[in-house]
Amino acid sequence: DLFYASKKFSEVELASPSIEYSSKAALLSAFCLYSLNFYPEAKESMQSFIRKYSADPRVPYAEYILVMISYEQIRDEDKDIKPLLQTDKLIREYVKKYPDTEYALDLKFKLVSSKRTRYILPNILTLGGVCLGISSIKFSIDGNFNLAVILILLAAILDALDGRVARLIKGTSEFGKELDSLTDFVSFGIAPSLINYFWTLNQYGKLGWAITLIYSVCCVIRLARFNLTKITETEAWKNNFFEGIPSPAGGLLILMPLIYELTDLN
Repeated sequence: DLFYASKKFSEVELASPSIEYSSKAALLSAFCLYSLNFYPEAKESMQSFIRKYSADPRVPYAEYILVMISYEQIRDEDKDIKPLLQTDKLIREYVKKYPDTEYALDLKFKLVSSKRTRYILPNILTLGGVCLGISSIKFSIDGNFNLAVILILLAAILDALDGRVARLIKGTSEFGKELDSLTDFVSFGIAPSLINYFWTLNQYGKLGWAITLIYSVCCVIRLARFNLTKITETEAWKNNFFEGIPSPAGGLLILMPLIYELTDLN
């Protein structure tokens, strides 16, 4: 595993007579610790690499990892803004020192020091998704089911982007999480079921309407359950897993008969 690899690279650094191999081993050892999220140990190893091998051409990369270690440890700026300000300073210093490197370009994207500004972009994507969902209902009422389905697909794409963008630029917030859930309910809980209703379920009277309501109710219960799920810092690995079917996938699944009807597969 990575921890074992880190120890082996450290042994290679100490045993190797070649500066080239020992410097590579030192950097790889520190990178393994960084990949394991062992931030204090990784920081110490990277700083040691920079002190020992200051003339190594990989020093800019080592300093980039040091900045990333600081960046990735930003947790809750509402309670403590010091880590954010410290990271902002480190990023600016790095960009000034290595302006033309690919690492500087990556850090420039993360250099959004205004809290309000960082929240705007992901929330705009979320609001765009709810506008698409509501518009799809309007077009289904008009009988334009092709465009209604396309809008739901676009809403699903925006839903996949907003959370990733928020995490990337440290723009997550409780407001954004709640807004995302409400958007999911409108765009993937109400809109798909109404599209199906106006397409064919309305022919079955009360039964068709009952089917429409059942899906929407199940969707809102699923989202409420998701909102109540609390993940502590020690359980961060759970973010990589998902229980049940995500709302966008569920909305697209119930639209599959309509999509089949509209495509050449029929």
